Amino acid sequence: MGDKTVQIILLDGRTFRDDLIKVASQANKAKRHFYHLDYAPHTDPSVAFLGEQQWDWLGNELRRPADFRIIATGTQFGIEYNGYEAWANYPHEQERMVQLIKKTQANHLVFISGDVHYAEISKFEHPDSYPLYDVTASGLSQTCRFAAPNKKRIKGPIMDNNFGLLTVNFSDQRPQVMAEVWDIRGNQRVEHTIPFAEISFSKE
Repeated sequence: MGDKTVQIILLDGRTFRDDLIKVASQANKAKRHFYHLDYAPHTDPSVAFLGEQQWDWLGNELRRPADFRIIATGTQFGIEYNGYEAWANYPHEQERMVQLIKKTQANHLVFISGDVHYAEISKFEHPDSYPLYDVTASGLSQTCRFAAPNKKRIKGPIMDNNFGLLTVNFSDQRPQVMAEVWDIRGNQRVEHTIPFAEISFSKE
C-alpha cells in the first residue's frame, strides 16, 4: 500500500492447544442459562492455547515495523465468557496477549475472528492496553439461531449469512480503519470507524 505496511498475522489455535474443559450437564441446569454451555474457563495458568513456540514467533512478529496490524484468530478474542469456544476459556492466555502487545508496543492492531455463525464487533478494554477491537464475521453458508451474551459487543449481532470487510485509510491526516459487515444479499449491516489514534499507545 504505497509506502505503508499492513501486517497480517494468522494464528494457529489448534495445534498446540490443551483440551477444553467440558461443562457437565448438571452444572448447566444449575446455571439455568437459556442455552447449553459447552466449555468452562481454565483456572490452571500452565494450560496452553497458542503454545510457547507460537508465542515466541508472535512476539518477534509484533516487533516488526508496521503501520497497521491484523491478527486473525479462529475463535473470538474480544468477547466475554459465554460457554462456547473462545479465548475466554483460556483467560491467562488472553491476558498474555494483552501483555505481549503492551511489551512490544504494537500499535494500530485489530483482531478478526469467526466461528460463531453470526457477526458482531467487540471492544475489549484493559488498563494495560488501548482498546482491542475484534471484528467477527461468520458464516457464509450457515447461521445460528441466537447470539450468545456479550457485554463487549458494540455492533451487531447480524444473524444472516455475512462477510466482513476492513478498509484502511492512510490518506487522511488522521488515519483510520473502517470495519464493515455485509450480508450475502449485498446489504451493509454494520459499519464502525476506528481512528488509529484510538488504537495506539502513543498520543497521535
